[in-house]
Amino acid sequence: MSSESKKNMGSSGTGGHVISAPSTLSVSSSPYGNSSKINSNPPSPIPGNISQSQIGSVTTSTNGNSQGLSVTNTTQVNSSSTKSNVGGEMSQTNKQMTTDYKFDDYEEQFFNKAVINDQLKISLIPDLLNVQTEKRQSNLLGQSSVPEDIVVEKLPKGIQESMAVCNQTWTLISRSELPTTTNTPIKKLDSQPYLECELSTAVDSVKDLNQDLLQTSAGPTPDTKTLDLMKSVNRVPLFKTIPTSDDDLSSIEPAKIGKAISEYVGFQFTVECVEFKPQIGHFEPFFGRMFLFDTRASDLKSGVVSEEFHFDSGKSLELLPKTSDLEMPTKFKKSLFSVATRSSSIHLVVCFDKVILGDPEETTKAYFNTSQKPKELEKFKNEVKDGVQRLGHFRQTFLWGCVELFDQQNHQFLFGNGNETEFKLTSLVKSKGDLLNFITKEKKSTKDSVFDCTLRFQQVSTSTNTINPSTGQEIYQYSESLEGRVDHHLRPKKGPTSQPQPFVPLVKEILQFDYQPVDRDEFGKDSKEPYIQYSNLLYLYPKSVNLTNFKSDKGSSARNIFLEVKLLEDDTNVNNQGLKNIYGTSLNPILTRKFYTQVIYHNRKPKFTDEIKINLPANLTPNHHLLVTFYHLGCRQSKKSDKPEVPLGYCAIRLFENDQIIVDNKYKKPVATVFPPKYLAEEAKDPKDPTNLKMWVDNKKPVFSFRTRVISSIYPQDPVLSFMLRNSTECDHNLLNEQIKKIDSVPKKLKSQYFPAVIRVLFKCITSLSTEIAHNAFAAILNLCDNVPEDQLSSYVTYIFSNACATVTLYDSLIQTWNHFLETADVSFINLSIQYSWFLFGIIKKSMISEIDIKNTLKSGRNRTGRFSDEVLNRLKYLFDQLLIQLKQNYKNQLTKFKLFIVYIGHFINDLLDILNRGFVFKLIHSYVTGLDSSNTIMELVDFKSRFFRVLAMNDNFIALNIPMPFPFPSTVAEVYQTFYKRNFLVGLLLQEVSTIISAKERTMRITCIQTLREIMSRFDTSAFYNNAPMRERIAALYFPYILTLVDNYQLVNKFDGNELKIWLICFIYVVKNLINGTVITEWWKKETPGRKMIFFNLLNKCVQTFDYGKDSDHFGMLSLLPASNAISQSTSMNGSSGTPGSGHNKAESVDQSNNDSPSRRFKKGINSKPNTPGSGRPTQLTPDKAKEQIEQNLALSMAKSERTYSMSQSLPPNLQQPSSNTVGAPLSGSNPNIPNTNGGTPNGEKLNNSTSSTSSSNLMGTSNSPAAYRSFYNTSSLPTNKSSLSFDLVPPMLENLTHEVSLTVLNCLVSYIREYKVELLKNQSNSFLDMIFKSIISILSLEQSHVIVKTCFCILSSMISEFKTILFKLNNTVCADLTQVIFDYSYSSHGPDRQLATTLVYILIHNNLREMGNFSRMKLQSTVAISRILNVTLNDPEQKKKDHTLFFQYLYASLESITKFVKLHCNSNLLKTTVPTPSVSTAKGTTVGVQQPSKPKQIIPLSQQMDDLRNRLFGVIQNNEKIQQYSYDPEMKADLYYNLANTFIESPDLRITWLKSLAAFLKENKNYEEAAQVNIIAAALVSGYLKLLNRYPKDIVVDFSIVSPNIVSELTLPDITQLEDVEGEICKLDDFNETGFINLLKEAIYLLKCGCFFESCADTYRLLLPTYQRQRDWQKQIECYNELRILCVQIISENTASQRIFSNYYRVAFYSKNLIPELNEKEFIYKELNFLRLADIAERLKNQYGAKFGEDKVKLLPNNKPVEVNTLDPNQVYIQIVSVDPYLLPEELSERISPFEQNTNLNKFIFEIPFSKTGKLSDNIGEQWKRKVILTTKSHFPYMKKRVPIISKKELELTPIEASIELLSKKIVDFRAELNTSTPNTKTLQINLQGCLLLQVNAGPLAVCSTFLSQDSFSKYNADHITKLSEVIKEFTNVLAFSLSLNKRLSKNESPELVAQLDISYKAFRESVSQYVELTPSEDSLEN
Repeated sequence: MSSESKKNMGSSGTGGHVISAPSTLSVSSSPYGNSSKINSNPPSPIPGNISQSQIGSVTTSTNGNSQGLSVTNTTQVNSSSTKSNVGGEMSQTNKQMTTDYKFDDYEEQFFNKAVINDQLKISLIPDLLNVQTEKRQSNLLGQSSVPEDIVVEKLPKGIQESMAVCNQTWTLISRSELPTTTNTPIKKLDSQPYLECELSTAVDSVKDLNQDLLQTSAGPTPDTKTLDLMKSVNRVPLFKTIPTSDDDLSSIEPAKIGKAISEYVGFQFTVECVEFKPQIGHFEPFFGRMFLFDTRASDLKSGVVSEEFHFDSGKSLELLPKTSDLEMPTKFKKSLFSVATRSSSIHLVVCFDKVILGDPEETTKAYFNTSQKPKELEKFKNEVKDGVQRLGHFRQTFLWGCVELFDQQNHQFLFGNGNETEFKLTSLVKSKGDLLNFITKEKKSTKDSVFDCTLRFQQVSTSTNTINPSTGQEIYQYSESLEGRVDHHLRPKKGPTSQPQPFVPLVKEILQFDYQPVDRDEFGKDSKEPYIQYSNLLYLYPKSVNLTNFKSDKGSSARNIFLEVKLLEDDTNVNNQGLKNIYGTSLNPILTRKFYTQVIYHNRKPKFTDEIKINLPANLTPNHHLLVTFYHLGCRQSKKSDKPEVPLGYCAIRLFENDQIIVDNKYKKPVATVFPPKYLAEEAKDPKDPTNLKMWVDNKKPVFSFRTRVISSIYPQDPVLSFMLRNSTECDHNLLNEQIKKIDSVPKKLKSQYFPAVIRVLFKCITSLSTEIAHNAFAAILNLCDNVPEDQLSSYVTYIFSNACATVTLYDSLIQTWNHFLETADVSFINLSIQYSWFLFGIIKKSMISEIDIKNTLKSGRNRTGRFSDEVLNRLKYLFDQLLIQLKQNYKNQLTKFKLFIVYIGHFINDLLDILNRGFVFKLIHSYVTGLDSSNTIMELVDFKSRFFRVLAMNDNFIALNIPMPFPFPSTVAEVYQTFYKRNFLVGLLLQEVSTIISAKERTMRITCIQTLREIMSRFDTSAFYNNAPMRERIAALYFPYILTLVDNYQLVNKFDGNELKIWLICFIYVVKNLINGTVITEWWKKETPGRKMIFFNLLNKCVQTFDYGKDSDHFGMLSLLPASNAISQSTSMNGSSGTPGSGHNKAESVDQSNNDSPSRRFKKGINSKPNTPGSGRPTQLTPDKAKEQIEQNLALSMAKSERTYSMSQSLPPNLQQPSSNTVGAPLSGSNPNIPNTNGGTPNGEKLNNSTSSTSSSNLMGTSNSPAAYRSFYNTSSLPTNKSSLSFDLVPPMLENLTHEVSLTVLNCLVSYIREYKVELLKNQSNSFLDMIFKSIISILSLEQSHVIVKTCFCILSSMISEFKTILFKLNNTVCADLTQVIFDYSYSSHGPDRQLATTLVYILIHNNLREMGNFSRMKLQSTVAISRILNVTLNDPEQKKKDHTLFFQYLYASLESITKFVKLHCNSNLLKTTVPTPSVSTAKGTTVGVQQPSKPKQIIPLSQQMDDLRNRLFGVIQNNEKIQQYSYDPEMKADLYYNLANTFIESPDLRITWLKSLAAFLKENKNYEEAAQVNIIAAALVSGYLKLLNRYPKDIVVDFSIVSPNIVSELTLPDITQLEDVEGEICKLDDFNETGFINLLKEAIYLLKCGCFFESCADTYRLLLPTYQRQRDWQKQIECYNELRILCVQIISENTASQRIFSNYYRVAFYSKNLIPELNEKEFIYKELNFLRLADIAERLKNQYGAKFGEDKVKLLPNNKPVEVNTLDPNQVYIQIVSVDPYLLPEELSERISPFEQNTNLNKFIFEIPFSKTGKLSDNIGEQWKRKVILTTKSHFPYMKKRVPIISKKELELTPIEASIELLSKKIVDFRAELNTSTPNTKTLQINLQGCLLLQVNAGPLAVCSTFLSQDSFSKYNADHITKLSEVIKEFTNVLAFSLSLNKRLSKNESPELVAQLDISYKAFRESVSQYVELTPSEDSLEN
């Protein structure tokens, strides 16, 4: 064995079964002899042995009995008792196991009493082989194609062999079908009757409890009804539900079963000349010929592609001279032409000849002159009559024409498709020149033709409607509708009747030459059909003769020349009569003695176009020859002689020379003027001999040229074949041996044609001649196989070959010769023997079966041990060994060839299993499996083994060969492998390969092996032969060790990718499905360890997750990759939770739900796919075709989303179709989803048992009568050859059924386990297996399932809830949470029965919670969690945001209302054992979170009130979520709703935090960073608060959240601790509820604050983190905090120094819209906006926002300076008033808030001003301009969790005109002082302020104030204090202006001198004007200078 094959397989797995067998094979006694002749009984050995390094696996005991064999397999397996940890990792300890195969015992096992008496008959193998003879397929009437006058016995021996091929009947080996043991057909894919259940509304479908669930809940677990359903009786075979995938194995070459060789039929049509008449009249007879011509030919002769058909016009024949023939001429009116390939280049040529009367120009011109007078015509008629009577035997060409048969483009027949069509031939012209030139270039249609010629065409071929894929040509069938049909030999052929009918016009088939069969093009033009019908024809085509130098002693002239041709059998006299073997024309008998060619007028070098067809004698001798006599025809009557013809010379054409027939070729021969007796010898003399030279024309030059064509089934045109087929083995053996060696030189076409006859001779050489000849004959057979098309070889083996071809023991001689050949032959010939081993195997098999049949033991039904001698079996075993050596040595260089070879070996072994001792054959199988590659490290060899096993499984007896009989389960699991492998040999051998390769690193290797197993399983799973439960269980039991293999290698399997994983698991689930209802698995459970049993259930759950219809339904086949973490973990990991946001649980649970069917997915595929026709209320019923059409359309639009609860039918219902996005279905109760009306529910007081269920009477398992038009993975008849043959629209129903079957199987296992271990589970409900069972069922329900599965799960759960209440309601786990979630997921399904099941099961849960605990606190909590999660996931799914959720809300409302009703109606308040406190909250006041306030006194609350409270809470959650959907256009409203939802879940911390995090994410997405940070800070505060309530928060940590925001105190609302006691173990499960989560929330807040540049807030938030780090002694984190604080402080100083910080803008926004947005009508808010957003920006944004929702014409902006008169507004419009507001701080606040940041944060008061006048109209007069100041107070401080906060109070102040002016000037002063006091003044800002006060166009403001309020006339009008205050302000304003001008000069320097000068001038003018009203001090005056 090569070093590569000895490498150990590298893998991390340790559980594989590694076959380790001895590496030697020794044969102590060679099975051959030394004699020079191989015969059937060789006496002594032939040297030759197999080396130990060449093959390894088996040690053969050579005791003279080939079957005395014992083989030991050493296999490594994991001990079943190996301990496993929680994760299923296996110990590295392996236990050695030895499988001791006793092959001697196997044959006897098939005949023991248990097998024979087995009622199932599954192990019984009857003898089914039959040897029968069959009449050969022939279209001829009669049994033989050989003429009756041929005496075969008198022919040479070789000719007799050829004749035997033509005469023999066919010998067929057939195999009867296995006797049927069951009449049950394979069940079709199911269809569930959903549509009739969908007629109810949302309320009606849940108005009653489901009676099935109530009944099962009252009974034990499992209930009988559910058990009966899950049994695999009448279930769909698993593998029928599996489409093909990309990993499928390539197709296997099927066993080569040849087709019966039949006559080739091309495109056939009949042609009949209906009429031929000259226009001047019929004065003489005309003779017609027609043939096919291909214009692609280079010359005339090669262009003729058919023989000629002769006919006559039927007129004026009485003018012809009388003949001496006694036989009547054979008249054929109609011909049948055949064309292999339709082509526009093929034409029909029609020629007309006439009796020669002289010069053709003179004698025919009358026909072309239609204007002749009657006298002229009469004269012409008389001349013709005289000439015809004298020269009537001699013809000359007259006219020719051609007809196009096929069109140029499509090559369609131009004359109809079956009906007779007449055609006027108008292209007839006078024959002159070259026919080829006429057809290709000169043919013209003559409108005024002087001849009327009508042809009648009819297509005869019957199309098979099949196209040859390689040639694109259509294939036709023989038509028996044509009567009077004869072939080219004139043998009658089959027609409508079985016997020839008299008086029926004959139709002659015209032979087409050199046709190319349409399905043989791979062998090229040289390929021909084999001769199996007798034919022996010669066609002679005289071409020309040159008699220019002809001289005659008699003075004969050589001008009008024609030829006479005769077939003679001796050369005694040229005047001898010829043999009657020449086919005549229409005027001659069938066979005549001579043939006259046409006469060429006045031409010494004539060219001929005649065809002479000759029937050759069967026994040709060298004396047979053609005698051609050359004549001159005297056209004028001579007085010297009565005969017009004068002989000129002779030529002899030998037909059989040198033991070979004349070959097809062009020849030139001399012409002799005289032929004496024995002229053939004269011709052979030396031409230089003067005595010989005188008799030859032109000195014996070859003046006569001709061409021949031979079509003979007995005379090959090759010397080698001719010798072999004439002499056979009865000749000189040395000479025969030499000829056999030369067979390679034979043309390929001849090898193909004469193959049946030649191979008969070669077989005789092998069986009866010497070793050397046998060796060469074997090589010759291989050479023939290499040159003969494969289908001819297979047809030969199947039909033609029989032992009559050689001897009875041909098989033995062939085996011996092959063995010798493999030892001594050249490599190329050995490779040929490998390539055509299938042919040799077929011959050996047929020969062996024939011998058994002769001995009458073929159907003995006995042990086969004595059928063949041990010597024969030894030789056969030796042959197998040598072939295996060749495979292993050469496969790398010829991989494709050896892939086929291993398949051929497999087919041959299958054949041997019907013939030989099965123990012996098992030995051969074992030697190949172990000998190929025992370590399974070479991919190519693994592939070989895969193909080998796949072929073996094609045996109909494959199952029986494994002896599937029941037997006791082994006492220990450790014995399972050995017991099963030994009993079930073939399957055991395959499973050993699987167990070894599972740990291979190469994926392709693993895929190949497991696909092999899957293919074999599927073959018999989908077979109707084994279609009953006991049989299926027996078969599945064969594969039981596979379960152990996967359990052993669980960790390895977990690492496989999704597509590979599916293959391993589908085989696993197949075995489990068919075994779970028996005893094998349960017996194994009893002996297995708990850890390994848990791995088994982990595998089951992995199957559920892997075969999820919702994941695969949108794809073609087994598709998506599955994460490796989808299985159930063991032990403590079982207590994990789903980890889904909103679920309130911790980490991923053991049954991974990451791929579960989320509510959004369910809603998307359920409600929005509702199949109701809008407005009809009834479902749309579709035909299968219509359904298929709609599916294809939807798939094309990528809309193939299926219904949540799918249908399993061929005619897919509409609920598998995705409607358009705006189609929701028929509205149920209006557009707004309000709380549904419950009047339709069960009235109070109605008894429970009187309520009926809408589905209670329906069966759990639906049935379907639809046709089973589904393609399973493999069927029982053949392996698939084309993956694309699976129709795309059939994949969804197949995947539906796959999910259905997998889920039902898993449920069956779970229920079976409960049944077996119920007592233990009830005793200890904390058992991990019970937790696993619940989680497994939850996992199934979480995926997309059929209604059958859903109802089955609910039935199981209903009984389990009643019996296993402790695990649900007492123990601290997540079972109740997960179960509640998945049940509520069905409460809004579009499928009414599912909703009813869900509501009923929720009722059962609440009822049992009450019974167990005396309260239902756990169900309250979990119901709230479930509804919240459903809404959160559904409404936040990006795919759902644009959809209408009306039905979703209606279904949810109806289900919750019904649950409330059921509990109130059927649950008694007496079940309440404890009191529930009234809801009270404790608000942590002050700066320290977590100070719990004492709760209010407890009081008893009735059950009905508790249910109402729960319902109202859930309705509130739904309504808020519904509003989120409605207000998707309004981000501020959505933020409000998120906030409201979070506050709904005060008693559900996980949900509260989850919704707050959702709000934070929403704000972050909108770049509201400060608000998002506030959410995270408040969430962190709530986390600490809840943990303190539960005593989980460190007591030594004190955090003051009020330093960050004053909102903390109002937001920190916590429940009473007593409300959390019953659910303490189920809350605060998120990762946020620990120190790490707390820190992460604050870190996220810091990150967001940094994004918004809120550095002071960042610093404050770090102060919240430090106490936790200090408690943890995490010095590194503290360093990081302090470093960050330092950086933040530096940044704050920098920002404050620059004085360029711009903070948020605030706007007061008021809404008015009574009808469109009633929630906001007349409400006012403060909007916090980014610092760059101005009033116009927010106005535009709000207008666009509401305009997009309601229409631009519906939104109007109100002026911001006028009061709003609400009564004047249109209620159907949206009015928005926006006013810019500023923060409002009291003076004392300003004194405390020093920095700009402090003055712009923690704000809840804002101010804006509105100018007005007492007159109601604004005036330019400052003295009339009043000002109103409005102070607004918000509910919360900014920054807050929302950027919009409602206004809770409003205060208005009015300022008089003078007060307004004072305030205006004071603000200006503040602005100027800010610029003067800054360390880095801004020149631009300073100049803007100066221009606003001093430049001419704007400086009238301050002066106008002075003139209005400080003039003498104004003092009395205003308050004196105000006058004084104004004067002081004016003075200060003037001074500030002066300082500002000075600063501007200093800063500007040389920049803008003009502006500086202009400002100075303006200031002087301003100061001068002001001085008139205010007395400026000198210091102030000095400023001017």
